[in-house]
Amino acid sequence: MKRRKQWLLLPAVLLALVLSGCAGGASGSGEAAAAAVPPEITESSLNETGEEEEPHPGTEADEETEKQQRTDTAGGETDVRETDVRAMDTDGIQVTAENSTVVSRDPADRQQKTPSPEMVQKAAEALNYYFDVTLDTKDFEITSRFSPEEVYEGDLYKANTTLFFASPENREKTGVFTGEYVTPEYMVSFLENGEIKDIYLSGMNTVWEDAQRPPTVEEAKKVTRQFLISKKLFAEKDIELLGAAFTNDTSIAVIYKDGKDGAIVVTVDVASGKVDCFDRQSRGRAMRWIAPLDAGAGKG
Repeated sequence: MKRRKQWLLLPAVLLALVLSGCAGGASGSGEAAAAAVPPEITESSLNETGEEEEPHPGTEADEETEKQQRTDTAGGETDVRETDVRAMDTDGIQVTAENSTVVSRDPADRQQKTPSPEMVQKAAEALNYYFDVTLDTKDFEITSRFSPEEVYEGDLYKANTTLFFASPENREKTGVFTGEYVTPEYMVSFLENGEIKDIYLSGMNTVWEDAQRPPTVEEAKKVTRQFLISKKLFAEKDIELLGAAFTNDTSIAVIYKDGKDGAIVVTVDVASGKVDCFDRQSRGRAMRWIAPLDAGAGKG
């Protein structure tokens, strides 16, 4: 009976809304209408049969709630992206491919933290073993970031912890990294089992001599193949090439098969002709380093 009374009252209420809206003028009509609607009608909508139904997704209250949720979500993700960009810029480490990919949607997992001395030492040893880099960790501002395992665009991102070795010398004049290196910086990532996932070197032009001429893609294949063998990343009989191409005018990426569904990306610095990165990834993700070029987007 209460529902039927509400239905009968509805025309009168609507008339009151129209009158109050006209009297209040265009600028105040929204607020006046909201104030005039009885609570029992704003709290539940009525269909044509006079029965209660769930609020329609387009109601003002729902739109406000949805807007707040979008704001909260977007704010968290924006914070993540901005934190990542600031971290990458501040650290001076610029990953050529997929540097804008968001691996974790949880800002708490993307915060920069201070790594343990043991992990710092392990990263320093890896830099020395794979790239003959000898460094004093005291000369760097070292932070870490954990990225949980997640499937993104169909590709699996394995959980890993990344250490950033940022040099204050690259920020002495302005306080931020401007893109000009004074000294090299490094990035090292570990999988949960302790294995190295990737190592990136940046600013090596400050210490490496330029080659007599830039390497060709075929020469880059030879250089990276020898790198995999000499650093015991693969036995020679297990090396299987998947593709290679220039990723830009400063780097050549060579992709090799790594297990059933994985791949390892090895990049060669064009100026010096030396390997400056390797990264274990899903095969689909790895092939994106060179697929756009093979499709004609980067070939001239």
